Amino acid sequence: EAGKLNEARAKFESALSIDPKNPAALYYLSLVTNSLEKNGDRNTVRPAHNLPLIENPNGNNARDTIQKVAQTSSSSEVSTNITTRRFNVDRNTFVQNLKRIGVLESGDGLSGNPVADREAVQNGILKWFSSMGVHVQNLNWNSSNGHLLIRAPREDIDTIEAAIGAVYQSPPQVNIKVRFVEASKDSLAALQNFPSTINPENSQTRILTLTSDQTRSIMKALESSSENDLLAQGQVTTLSARQAQIQSVDTQSIAMKINPAALTSPGIYSSNGTNDLLITTNLPTGPVIDVVPFVSQDADTIKMRLTATVTEFLGYEKGESVTTYVDGKEGKTAVPIPRFRIRQKSGDAIIKDGQTVVLFDNSAKISDSKTPDAKDKNIVVFVTTTLIDSAGNRIHSDAQ
Repeated sequence: EAGKLNEARAKFESALSIDPKNPAALYYLSLVTNSLEKNGDRNTVRPAHNLPLIENPNGNNARDTIQKVAQTSSSSEVSTNITTRRFNVDRNTFVQNLKRIGVLESGDGLSGNPVADREAVQNGILKWFSSMGVHVQNLNWNSSNGHLLIRAPREDIDTIEAAIGAVYQSPPQVNIKVRFVEASKDSLAALQNFPSTINPENSQTRILTLTSDQTRSIMKALESSSENDLLAQGQVTTLSARQAQIQSVDTQSIAMKINPAALTSPGIYSSNGTNDLLITTNLPTGPVIDVVPFVSQDADTIKMRLTATVTEFLGYEKGESVTTYVDGKEGKTAVPIPRFRIRQKSGDAIIKDGQTVVLFDNSAKISDSKTPDAKDKNIVVFVTTTLIDSAGNRIHSDAQ
């Protein structure tokens, strides 16, 4: 048994020759030292790294011994009451919340590269704990299953557990209500009176922020005019930093081209009274908006990343007629040329809980015409965000 103890002692001394303040090596070397002393081998227990041998005449336990060694070898106090704790978390939620509080950068932790993700999260957490005055001896993050293994002084574990518990709480829920309005340019005069900004990445989009009272007033004015149409509205509840999509679309079967097999004899053949002369594709048309809300740490403001798109199918242009063959008979078929109109608006905005972001065309001008047609109309998108708790109740009232 003494041989095994001496072998273990040599390994711990080797570790201490590299890092003389290594608490783990000091702790286990102390255990070995106590065992050798009990066996009467007091001539072989002096550490090779020249740390002073501490006598233990009062029979103090190994923890007391190692604390004395650590205090002798360093002027700073190093805890030797080390413990290991494993935390099981949902990987995506945990990483997203670390980003939300600034521990990780936007591209860290979920890149798909396990090695890079593990290093990014480990380094971020270590810096985070260090900023709180917490000393972590060892930390390992498993980016595939969300296991976080931490080795630290026992007195710091409670702080670590509380910090992880706080950041792992589900991020705030955001209710997002969207309304797409097709408004005449004359009706947009009211919006021109409010200060707004232009999206630097899309100069055609103007961004406006309204309070709840202002939103109600604007919507009432738009609804009172027969020139304006409410194209669609909807709502969704999502989490902070999680993308959500709201759509109100119709799927239309649209002819895209003539079947190549029908262009040469004998062509194609009918089945049950139908044929595949035209090749069609099912395409969604209508309003769609993609939203990513980022709730601030104080749960007071929301940064919105918005992309709204309205896709319309306008029919077909008259294409040239080409010779086709159906059931062995020659005929003429016009080449289908589908026409679409896609109107898109995008931008970022920072608003308070309960406020509304409005997206509309920067190029909108007040029309002199008393009877504007569809070409004089503008898509206006209203996006209202509300922070709610798990029961669906508002976190803040309008007065707040």
